[in-house]
Amino acid sequence: MKAALLTAPGQMIVRQIEEPGRATGDQVLVQIRRVTLCGSDIHYFLHGAVSTQVELPIIIGHEASGIVLATGERVTSVKPGDCVAIEPGRWCGSCSYCRQSRYQYCENMRFMASKGYPGALQDQVLWPEYAVWKLPDTMSLDEGALLEPLSVAFAAMEQTDMSKVSSALVIGAGSIGLLTYELLRRLYPHIVCSVSDKLKERFELAERQGFELDRRILSGREGERLPEADLVIDTTGHPAAISEAFHAMRKGGELLLIGLSNQPLDLRVLELVYKGATVRGAYRYAHTYPKLIELAARERMRSSRLITQRFRLDDVQEAFQCAAQPQKSLKVVIEW
Repeated sequence: MKAALLTAPGQMIVRQIEEPGRATGDQVLVQIRRVTLCGSDIHYFLHGAVSTQVELPIIIGHEASGIVLATGERVTSVKPGDCVAIEPGRWCGSCSYCRQSRYQYCENMRFMASKGYPGALQDQVLWPEYAVWKLPDTMSLDEGALLEPLSVAFAAMEQTDMSKVSSALVIGAGSIGLLTYELLRRLYPHIVCSVSDKLKERFELAERQGFELDRRILSGREGERLPEADLVIDTTGHPAAISEAFHAMRKGGELLLIGLSNQPLDLRVLELVYKGATVRGAYRYAHTYPKLIELAARERMRSSRLITQRFRLDDVQEAFQCAAQPQKSLKVVIEW
């Protein structure tokens, strides 16, 4: 079968690899049909690293959906022919974090395309039943793959008491930022939402894709100021943008960090104390897929609007080059 491997920064190749084998026990063999490319995938492609260097070559990609080919004898929730989303983490279930039902911090986590573990850009994946979710007829395979970034946004907001928030500012009009913005508008209509991005083209792309951005605040332009907000959600990881938004945050507000970066944050302790700020990091997610499948069916989230370009697996190099241009793409999908 085919797989797409990152062999060096900026270089993807398609190669024949061995099939994963027969599904036994609680395993599900899935024919991959969609993989949407994440910001971390792009960082791997450009730099060979996100927070740590990875050993190359590696199969990357972790936002995936597909069709069940076969199941082990203990599997009861899905059957061959079902359309499914794949939750990309395999947690141990026995460490202290798993016992606390916070498996996103699992001490033995094996996460697709992380720390040497292969990702989803391959024809077939053998995966445990507990991380394979049947999609309802109302959800497309595109939407199934996008449950992963939607989970990132949803889990971050689950940590905040939204009843105390009247205004929110989302930093970054990329895929996570737009999904965060959309969830805020749908789940918390009492909150006045704004979105900030330094690239005007991101707003134009989002509008062409059907997103209704009530306020288009362009960060960094002379004479422009960000609106005050009780809650600031960063999806970029850029210290300058976070610092600017922090100074627009109201006293007693919360700074919620989703975006990743190795750069230090330029905030003084004095500023944090005087503002009475809560600073919270949001790492991955847990127990979000069933909630979001129900929510997406009820709300018709239409998350597939994010997809701006489509490629086949054989064109994976071109797909990554396209996804690496934030002015031209929101979300790139590779489809089978």
